[in-house]
Amino acid sequence: MPLNFQDVGVVVLAASVFLFLKRKNKEKYALPPSPKGRLPLLGHALQMPTSHGWFAFERWGKELNSDIIYLDAAGMGIIVINSYQMVKDLFDSRSAIYSGRSSFTMVNELMGYDWTMPTLPYNSKWKSQRRLFSKYFSASNTPAYHPRVREFTRLMLPKLLASPEDFITHIKHMVGAAVISMAYGMPIRAKNDPNIKIAQDSLDQVLEAFIPGRYLVDTIPWMKYLPKWLPGTGFFEDARRGRETMNRLLDMPFADAERHIANGTARPSLVSMALEEIRDMEDPKQIQDAILELKEVASVFFGAGYDTTHATITNFILAMTLFPEIQAKARKELDTVVGSDRLPDLSDEEKLPYLRAVLKEVVRWRPVSGIGLPHLSTEDDVYNGYYIPKNTLIIPNQRGMLFDPKIYPNPEEFSPERFLSPDGLSHNQEVRDPQTIAFGFGRRMCPGFHIALSQLFLSAACILATFEISKAKDEEGNVIEPPLDVAAGITSHSLPFKCVIKPRSQKTKELIQSAAADYEA
Repeated sequence: MPLNFQDVGVVVLAASVFLFLKRKNKEKYALPPSPKGRLPLLGHALQMPTSHGWFAFERWGKELNSDIIYLDAAGMGIIVINSYQMVKDLFDSRSAIYSGRSSFTMVNELMGYDWTMPTLPYNSKWKSQRRLFSKYFSASNTPAYHPRVREFTRLMLPKLLASPEDFITHIKHMVGAAVISMAYGMPIRAKNDPNIKIAQDSLDQVLEAFIPGRYLVDTIPWMKYLPKWLPGTGFFEDARRGRETMNRLLDMPFADAERHIANGTARPSLVSMALEEIRDMEDPKQIQDAILELKEVASVFFGAGYDTTHATITNFILAMTLFPEIQAKARKELDTVVGSDRLPDLSDEEKLPYLRAVLKEVVRWRPVSGIGLPHLSTEDDVYNGYYIPKNTLIIPNQRGMLFDPKIYPNPEEFSPERFLSPDGLSHNQEVRDPQTIAFGFGRRMCPGFHIALSQLFLSAACILATFEISKAKDEEGNVIEPPLDVAAGITSHSLPFKCVIKPRSQKTKELIQSAAADYEA
């Protein structure tokens, strides 16, 4: 039965009352406290840190005596959270409205990375990509990733033996080769493998574009409509190069993988296993969509884990350089549990509580994701008496949480013992595991964190078992102290540093060569 005018009037009146009450309800709650210096139109845009943002966020939190702060960046609402419990309350307990992502004009629109799992909004495409990855690389499916982690770790050791001064290069190649192998199943041996190079080029361009303040078009999106000949529009050329790299990243390694599969030289991988199922599909459109999704997930595999994993392993080398007494203690545990007749393996991890504590402390002491990618609120909300508007960026200050003195006393100190029980045989359950912070939160938590942790553990264990690490000296015999600062960027890389990495004995040299020979034949 059609509505009459009276019915329409009732509906309009009810809607008006609802909106009025909703607006009045918002007025009861204030936004979280903000730093001073907010300007008309620009807000806090000129105060937004362009590097090492976690320090500014910590400082503002202390000045305002609040673990939650609000920033207005030229009309864009940003909330920074310095409290682990607050982040858990929002990203876990209220994940339905705090799992979104904002669209980044430069990366998503101009460079074309509007398909990557880390930057996708919480939608059906994101869920489908996540399911595809988890189907083949769940934490419980260790046969899918443990063998590759073991192989490429053992292949790295002879490189460290031959040119220890290039340790960062060797670590990068180990992590990149393992990830490419798991994703595409191609043999990766050459130092300058083109598939690793294209993945690295893509990652470098994206991470550069994500640096806050790097491109004004992210703050003023309408600039994307400006003529390309105008001064100040050089970002268009960067975007063009980025889009070219993105297209090569999607197509080049996938085409190589298909050739190896056709030639019978491919190893089991995400691509080979998924293609077997795609071949059983009959609908051409379904096949086309499935192949595109497979290309996207395989491409993201590299970027999502490579940068943070090799940075963390490098931080482990830095810690061992700076703290020889901790290095010696971890090595003694290894010698006791593993012995000297074989290399450590992933099955040894549970029997090495001190080394595990060392690695937890590495993750806490040198967090490679100081703030990570912001979440986006998809609905209005009220939390702890504060109003959080829809479409607000929510930045978890991970570095601030990992240096919270209430949770980690003397946070600047490198102390693995903080994670051990009084008897030193297990994890101290009263101290928060930093891995629950370092890999993200809620539904956006890194899906491949277990692979990264496996690479971190085995590389650390094998390096300690076979090498001794110490500070380098200059030509005059003076000790060279490694710098403790980190490079600016989304990922907090240690600044380049020198150290001495030498084999423990002739026996360990032979052990390294013997273990690697099993994979080089």
